[in-house]
Amino acid sequence: MTAPQGHHTGTGPSHSCETETVPGATGYPLTVRVWRAAHPVASVVMLHGLISHSQWLAPVAECLSDDGITTVCPDRRGSGANPAPRGDAPSGAVLLDDLDHIVDRYASEGSDLHLAGFCWGAAYAVNYLALRGRPVSSLAILAPAIVPAPSVREHSMIAGRSGDATVDPIIPAEAFTRGPAYEQVILPDPLRLRKLSPRLNGILAEFAYMVGAKLTRLTTPTVIVLAQADRVVDNAATRRLFGTMRASRKELHTVPGEHGVQFDAPHEVAAILRGWMGGAPRRPRE
Repeated sequence: MTAPQGHHTGTGPSHSCETETVPGATGYPLTVRVWRAAHPVASVVMLHGLISHSQWLAPVAECLSDDGITTVCPDRRGSGANPAPRGDAPSGAVLLDDLDHIVDRYASEGSDLHLAGFCWGAAYAVNYLALRGRPVSSLAILAPAIVPAPSVREHSMIAGRSGDATVDPIIPAEAFTRGPAYEQVILPDPLRLRKLSPRLNGILAEFAYMVGAKLTRLTTPTVIVLAQADRVVDNAATRRLFGTMRASRKELHTVPGEHGVQFDAPHEVAAILRGWMGGAPRRPRE
C-alpha cells in the first residue's frame, strides 16, 4: 500500500465534525467529536493517546468520514475539552465505565461498530475488550503503546493516590512527530496534557499489566498499524506479539513517519482502516 508521506496539521476544514456530550460514569460529561459519513458503511470509536485529545485524530477521521466510516472520537475523562480535574481519573474501572457509555450511545446508531486506539488509547481499548467483553466488529490499534520502546521504559513513573496533576508524562510531546504538525499543532496546543496525576499513572500501570497477554488472547479481528520511525513503541517486540495473537483475523501494516501516524501518514492509515473495516465480518445484531 503506497501513499505519500507528509505532515498533516489537522487545522483545515473539519468536514462534518460535530461536538456532542455523552454522560459517562456518575454523569460526568464526556466531550465527543463525531465525523459523520453521509452514507455510513461502518462506525468506529477511536480513542486518543495519553497526552492528546480527540482533535488530534482529525486528519484520519476526516479521511474516514469521506470514505463512508463515521468516526467517533471521545475525549478521555480529564483530557481535551472535558471538565476538571485535568490529567486525572478516579480509577481504571471508571474509565472502562465511561467507554461503556460511549459504546452504548453509538452502537445504537445502527452501522457496524469497530473500536480503535492510538498510542495509549490502544492499551485502553485492549483492556476494555478483555475485561468487559463487549462485542465489536473489529479492533484497530495505531502506533500502539502496548510494548513501549526502551527509551520510554527507562523512565520511572511516579504513581500514588494523589489526584493532583503534578507529574511529567512519560511520553514527551516531541516524540510524536517533527515539523509543522509538531510546531503548529502539538507544541502550542492548550488542551494537551502537560502534567498527570500520580493516580492516573497508577491507572496506566494497571492497564499495562499483562496487556500483551490480554491482546494475544482476544479473538476479535485485529489490525495493527506501526510507524516506521516510532520512538515510543518497540516495533520489533510488537511484531513478535502479533505472531502469537489468537485473533480470528489479523493484519499488520507499517506506515512511514513517526509515532504520530495521524499527522505523518493520515491518508495511508485511513486507507488501511477503510480496507480493513470494509472486509471485517459483520457483528451479530443483539
